[in-house]
Amino acid sequence: MDQSEGGAGAKVYAARCANCHMESGQGLGKMIPSMVQSPAVLNGQGNLACLIRNGIAKDTAKVGPGMPGFELSPSELVAVINYMKNAWGNQGGEVTFAEVDKALEGCP
Repeated sequence: MDQSEGGAGAKVYAARCANCHMESGQGLGKMIPSMVQSPAVLNGQGNLACLIRNGIAKDTAKVGPGMPGFELSPSELVAVINYMKNAWGNQGGEVTFAEVDKALEGCP
């Protein structure tokens, strides 16, 4: 899936994520994780919603400099998660607004 096929999710990804994770989703080796075939992307829609919303502090990141949180509308959050789950050869299905809302209620 390229950006023209990803619609709103591709636009959010390009604006908020691609600077670090690259347009290709490949990341930057050990500094910035890849989104391609990533278990966090493919299997962790709840955790992924929390991670995008809250970020991850540098001192708790497993690799790299951490990640800032992003204030996205519910529709932007669902769109970007679905884009990442299905771009670059990923086949992660889709999440719904209800699943993302439930996940966000349980964020630390």
